Parts: sequence; C-alpha cells; structure tokens
Amino acid sequence: CAILPPSIRLKGAIYYPTSLQALYQAAQNMTTGHFVDSCKSIDINSQEQLQNFKESQVSSSHGGKKYWADCAKALGIIEMEQGGLCYGSTSFKIP
Repeated sequence: CAILPPSIRLKGAIYYPTSLQALYQAAQNMTTGHFVDSCKSIDINSQEQLQNFKESQVSSSHGGKKYWADCAKALGIIEMEQGGLCYGSTSFKIP
C-alpha cells in the first residue's frame, strides 16, 4: 500500500513512529490491523497467518518494545533531536 497514492490508501497503510519505542506499537498496529483487516496487497495465506497470530496473542510485559528498539538501533536507525527517526551512524552492537 505504501506505493499507492495517498488518496486511495486504506486506513493504517503507513505509520511514522516518532521514537524507537514507538516502532513496536506501529508494527503491532500494522500486523493486527491493516494487514489483517483491510490491505489488498497482501496474499490471503499471509492474512490468515496474521489473523491466527492476532487471535492467539498473549499480552507481554512490554519486552517487545525494547527488542524492536534494539533491532532498529542495530540497523542504524536513530532518533532525531527534533523528533522522528532516520538512518544514521550508531555505535550499537548486536549482542
């Protein structure tokens, strides 16, 4: 959906997380909302797998936020001082 013109994108097609900690929630919104409920660009098998995951999901103690933030750092994504994320240099190493 990201390649579609903004005027015809369905709800939740694109998220712009403003911090590393917000990546996890954005991913959750995409996988349990847009991809399952409205996306026409994802194949039915993938939608069914995501729906099964959504239905079997168990609440966690926010461990996912740190994992997503750490992985983003490892890929070179940094938080900008004025807000938002971008690729930049980082000294973060994958354990």
